[in-house]
Amino acid sequence: MGAKDVGKTTLINALFPSIAVDFKEPRFFRDYKLEEARYVREVCGSEDVLEILAYSISTWSIFAVMLVFDVTRKSTLYSLEKWHILVPGGVKVFLIGNKIDLSDREVLEDDIAEFADKLGVKYYLVSAATGEGIDALKRDLLGEKVPVVEKTVKEEAVKEIAPVKVSTMKKEYLPIPLETTPSRAGLTELEIKILDLIDGRRSASDIARELGLTVHSVMVFLKRLHAKGKIKDIQVIIV
Repeated sequence: MGAKDVGKTTLINALFPSIAVDFKEPRFFRDYKLEEARYVREVCGSEDVLEILAYSISTWSIFAVMLVFDVTRKSTLYSLEKWHILVPGGVKVFLIGNKIDLSDREVLEDDIAEFADKLGVKYYLVSAATGEGIDALKRDLLGEKVPVVEKTVKEEAVKEIAPVKVSTMKKEYLPIPLETTPSRAGLTELEIKILDLIDGRRSASDIARELGLTVHSVMVFLKRLHAKGKIKDIQVIIV
């Protein structure tokens, strides 16, 4: 994932040379098959796709996410924060600075390191055009395959281990509205629908049920509304 023209398709081609890539920007996303039930999904770099992703990404089966930026355009680095917020929890994220072979570099490595630290991810500097840095990225991306444990072994282990009492406590998120009605100017239709439901009583789960969304999707929009100054706070409640 990443902005247009950061070299996502060329990067896929460099990582997996046997794939016949399509260099046209996908309308939404494009899948390239690696092996049985394993694909590389290239997501369109238009920010219009962000709202669609918020609906669907939590239903995807994701092994890892590559967030790609162009080291000659600083804006493509910082725009990745909008994409990163959509990644479901527990998914490994790789921050990748592409086009390091070009001389007109605009992004300093200190800036990249600081941004990576903010997101809590590891960063890689590569050139998809020349192949520099690609081998190290590919090793870390694919890693070692986790050995499959036979089902019969799992069942036998369960019989030998005493049941563990699991806590029923869980987190809930409560968006707090501003004391005055915020302007709707510049908001998308979905952001306005969510904002209209924020009353200090409805939780993120309540809003998700009313709009037919996942809680993850609602949280993405709540964080965006909070960043835009449209809501006062998002409180964490243990229930």
